[in-house]
Parts: sequence; C-alpha cells; structure tokens
Amino acid sequence: MKNNYLLLFLLVAFQLNAQNEQPSNFRIAINGGYSYRIAEVSNTDPELRDLEEDLMTGFNLGVDATYFFKQNPNWGLGIAYSFSKYEVNVNSFFDKIYFNYVGATANYRYLFGENHGLKASSGFGPLFYYESFNYNNFIATTIGFTLDVGYDYYISRRIAIGAEIGFLAANINTITDHYGEEYNIEEMPISGTRLDFNLEISYNW
Repeated sequence: MKNNYLLLFLLVAFQLNAQNEQPSNFRIAINGGYSYRIAEVSNTDPELRDLEEDLMTGFNLGVDATYFFKQNPNWGLGIAYSFSKYEVNVNSFFDKIYFNYVGATANYRYLFGENHGLKASSGFGPLFYYESFNYNNFIATTIGFTLDVGYDYYISRRIAIGAEIGFLAANINTITDHYGEEYNIEEMPISGTRLDFNLEISYNW
C-alpha cells in the first residue's frame, strides 16, 4: 500500500513539473495569411490604376525553424522561407507576381504566465521574383530584409497557436525576360516590400 501511495505521489509530481516546464529549445512553425505590397501606383489612367492597386494585395505562406540557446527570455538563430502571390485577371489582361524568400534569422522569445509568449525576429536573404504579364515572363533576384513580431498561446508544452505581423523590405532594379534580355529599371523599380498579417501554428521539441 505504501508503495502505491509513493508511486501516485511521484506521478503527480512528475505531471505538475511537466506542466510547468517551458517549451523546448527547437521550434518549427507554419504560417499564412493576407499580404499587402507597399508600392507606388504610377499609372494615371483610372482603369490601369485600379489594376495596379489590385496587384498590391495577395496571400502568403511560410515556414520557419529556430533553435533557442537560452531559456526565458529565449535567444536563437533560425531559417525562414515564405511564398507570396499577387494576381489580377480582367478580360484579356492578366498579371501574376510571385515572390520566394529564404533567409537566416535572429530570434527572441519571451514567455509569461502559464500559456503565453511574445516573439520577434529579424533576418535577411535572397528574394526571388517571377512575373507573368500577358504571356511575357520576367525574373529577378535581390536581397530582402525582414522583421516579424507575434504572439503565441501554448495549448500544450509542445504546441502553440498564434498571430504575427511580418514586414519584408526589398527593391528590384534589374529584371530579365524569357529571352534572356536584361532591363535596368532603377528609375521605376519593382517593389518587393510588403506587410503580412498571419495566423500561425508551431511545434516545440
């Protein structure tokens, strides 16, 4: 009987300790949501101006992985990937713009209460641009810089759901068409700068 009480006590103590443990050092997250490109609308024609404005809004999807070296507050390093798409298709006019970004990140996480966490990250890396405009294709590569802030709610020690706002800054000054012809567009660069408003789920181990 005493052994049974001792076993029960150890199980309860272990469970309480597990509930109080912080999330593990390694974190992987998937996120996605609404994306808004920050760019100057140059056309004065009302119809073309509307089409340009429609190309400012789209969606994004991303995944990132981080390893935290220090416990609360957590500092870590990681890598992030994101994909965003913007398109307009009206009558015989269509334009689709895609961005792929891969970057290294420096990360911060602060845990408070029993289930809450704030996080922030910044990074840089290559941004790949592809545009299909009325059967004309253009590509380019530049460097992007990112800054993200967000909130996590831990539904368990390992799993969290949350929301974040992301900012990516980049400009494209040179593009190449599908014939390999290169164009310098420094006077009217293509903006890769955007704001993302995302929901996120993460796993910690």
